[in-house]
Amino acid sequence: MPVAPVPQAAAPPQSAAFKPPAFAFPPQQPPAAAPAPPAAPQSKLQQYLPLILILNVFVLLVILLILFFVIRHK
Repeated sequence: MPVAPVPQAAAPPQSAAFKPPAFAFPPQQPPAAAPAPPAAPQSKLQQYLPLILILNVFVLLVILLILFFVIRHK
C-alpha cells in the first residue's frame, strides 16, 4: 500500500516592502506603587492604652478580692 507524501508547510512569502524596525521599544514596566502615606502620630490615649488596660484589670482584681473577703467574713 503506497503512503501518500506529507506536504511540507511552505514558508510564508517574504514581502520585499516589509522590513522589521531598526529600533525596539523598551519593555513596558508596571506602574510604580504609590508610596505609603506617613503614619499619623499616636495620640496620648493610644500611647498609654496598654498601661490603662493593665491598671484596669489590676483594680478590678483588687475590688473582687475586697468583695470576696467582705462576703466571706460576715
